[in-house]
Amino acid sequence: MVCGTLRLARFNVSEKNDKFFEGLPIPVAGIALSAFVLFNNSALTIVLMLFLGLLMVSRFSYPKIKDLRILSLLGLAVLAAGLLIRWQNDIQDAALLLIAVVVIYLCSPVVISRLKKGK
Repeated sequence: MVCGTLRLARFNVSEKNDKFFEGLPIPVAGIALSAFVLFNNSALTIVLMLFLGLLMVSRFSYPKIKDLRILSLLGLAVLAAGLLIRWQNDIQDAALLLIAVVVIYLCSPVVISRLKKGK
């Protein structure tokens, strides 16, 4: 909670950027943490909580997703996770699906920096 508060405080006083967030957005951290809670492994969840907290206050640039196609794909992934839980009671697969989406987003600063170096 402290890292989330610090991130929001920095967000309110920093210069606005239309393309990137500075630090991991809190909703992404919440989705990742929720997915790991479904695995029922408290030690792993605590480690992840600390890691996500550090990413929230980091200086890494995470893209703001405004493309409707990408937003639609993310919505379908969340819908598929919900359907897995509802119809098949398959919490583990739903959590893995959400974690896969979050990991792709977590890797985006590395991909973006590599693409910028290539130009």
